[in-house]
Amino acid sequence: MKASIIAAALAIVIATVDARPSGHTHQSRGHRKYKEGTIAIFGDYGWKGWSVPTAAECAGLPASGNCDPGDIASYPQAVIAQERTAKFFGEVCQEQNCQEVMTTGDNFYNIGLENYQHFKEGFIDMYTAKSLKIRWNPSLGNHDIVANTSVSLELNAHKYDSRWFMPSRWYQHDITVNDVKYHFTVLDSSPFISSYRTSTTSPYHSQELLNTMTPAMLQAQIDYLDKSSAESDADWKFVVMHHPILSTSKNYTKPADMGGLFQIVQKHKLVVLNGHDHVLSHQQGNNTDFFTVGAGSLTAASDGNNGVYLPYIKYVAANATYADNGMALLSGTKEELKVEYFELLKGAKKPSYTAIVKHNAHYNITI
Repeated sequence: MKASIIAAALAIVIATVDARPSGHTHQSRGHRKYKEGTIAIFGDYGWKGWSVPTAAECAGLPASGNCDPGDIASYPQAVIAQERTAKFFGEVCQEQNCQEVMTTGDNFYNIGLENYQHFKEGFIDMYTAKSLKIRWNPSLGNHDIVANTSVSLELNAHKYDSRWFMPSRWYQHDITVNDVKYHFTVLDSSPFISSYRTSTTSPYHSQELLNTMTPAMLQAQIDYLDKSSAESDADWKFVVMHHPILSTSKNYTKPADMGGLFQIVQKHKLVVLNGHDHVLSHQQGNNTDFFTVGAGSLTAASDGNNGVYLPYIKYVAANATYADNGMALLSGTKEELKVEYFELLKGAKKPSYTAIVKHNAHYNITI
């Protein structure tokens, strides 16, 4: 009884208190240093705990959001995938000494974080391994912005689990591991997606999107990425965002859709970390490395081009019918960045694929 009273009280508080603004502030996360270890990349993982309605509850409502029939049908399978991937994630981080987690978004399906109980089921009670009791640095995905209260709830969720730290919709963060400094600029990519902006019937054409898709706000993110990257003295610099610039999916997001972000990526020679495609993959183009990590729960073979390699695809954990779950880890030296992918079916002992990135790399493929 006592636990239920506490949970109810926390649900009221998280729904009413907005200590962290849901709008347009952008902050620095500071600089955290570790003697050894790796940095984990994890994405598209939050399925368990959202309010799955009955057919009667959806009668007369649009077939989108929580009433999307495809998402309702996928829920049991997605939860199983999330639970087994959470266990695998803990095993990988136990083996590889993960120090922090950077997420590539879609932290909570289906319309974003709904309440404290959703956070408890989908995060607190899901990622319980000792090796995952580390700092999580989330980014926002398209599912995170659907409900008008979701972003505010995610920005305040650190009060209920100290691992969770999202200081604002976009922010920067430095991590040094083994004397190698990594600089991450975390963005909110949904406002840049033209289909969300122009289609008023899209579930992602939400009030949260309207708050941040004005030309001034889009430019603010571009300028923030430019300034953050220019001022950093890190050995390796990244942009972390949900949507891909270069994708293995047939319906990939084109660089032009990002409204100038890709020009900043090229200007500062950034490494791109993204999710959205429910797959693990590595792409190269325009002298840039793109690492997709979106396999934390429900995966999709079609997002991995059904395992068919196009010229810019270096690796994809998919075949004609199946895409594997998993995550990626960052480590390396001042001269070489190492990105290791771990696939669930291949186990936690060694990576399934390793990419080595060098400064000023040249890739002939133009996107």
